Amino acid sequence: MRLDPTQLHFDKLRLSPLQQSTPGNERLPHFGQVHFFWTSSLMLLEVSKCIVARLPKFEREIQHKFWQGTVPEPLILLANESGTNWSGASIVAYCAVWRSRERAATYLITKARGEKIDPAGDIYRGDLQVDENSMVLRMAATYGKVGIRFMPDVIFDAAKRNDVRFFIRLGKALQTTRRPPEVDWSRCDPLACFLVTNWCRGTDFHYLLPSLCLFTDQALADFCSVAFGRKAGNPSAAGIRQWRRRLGLEYAPGRKIRKVHGKGRRHSVRLRRTKIRPLSGPLHGRYDFLHSQRNV
Repeated sequence: MRLDPTQLHFDKLRLSPLQQSTPGNERLPHFGQVHFFWTSSLMLLEVSKCIVARLPKFEREIQHKFWQGTVPEPLILLANESGTNWSGASIVAYCAVWRSRERAATYLITKARGEKIDPAGDIYRGDLQVDENSMVLRMAATYGKVGIRFMPDVIFDAAKRNDVRFFIRLGKALQTTRRPPEVDWSRCDPLACFLVTNWCRGTDFHYLLPSLCLFTDQALADFCSVAFGRKAGNPSAAGIRQWRRRLGLEYAPGRKIRKVHGKGRRHSVRLRRTKIRPLSGPLHGRYDFLHSQRNV
């Protein structure tokens, strides 16, 4: 899902040395020698990723209670094993952010494979139900066969329904001489891929910079404009909001970055935090990018 680096302008962006910071935690070297006002949220996001991965190993009743706000003791110990003191409510809230990101990734993968989401579909991919006919047509076009996995069962059901349209499309898929790739990311909007890929952890940019779930809609729109080298207002806050809702992405509670300022030829971009106190303590500062070929 990662974008072509030529579509992004992060090679021209640098974190300003004026950015205020505090000394890092020796027990958490992964998060750098200095911490910024958003670092505590990145820590909890990383912990939440581990918890979301381990949660299915618990009984269903425990899983249900977890999403209702009751965190099992082993998961609380896991979250705070580095000396932090995350509350159960914070753990659940950030896990919900990761869960929304995973669901959005599944949605984009399904779209990139040329398949359809169908609430009545019999095939599950994560939490999403997929139309089995679209899956069979995609596999037939990709592999030129009909005997793979569940394909014969779906074809047999279509025959019982006398689904003539399905068999016409199946015949065309098998006859094609150009086998399409199994996953074609050109079917997905680059902005949607950028949002999902970097929602909980920086992948297209340095992982110690703020994840996109920490921005407000307007700040995120301005940040994306700089990232893609577009004019201000492309995308708009309304466009970001529409994509976020379509993908089901959830913001982290207490979003910290609320405004982006761009100025001059060097396109200095300043992201300011909200008045909400970060989870790790009252750190203050600003986060500057310099859009320039020069390092600062």
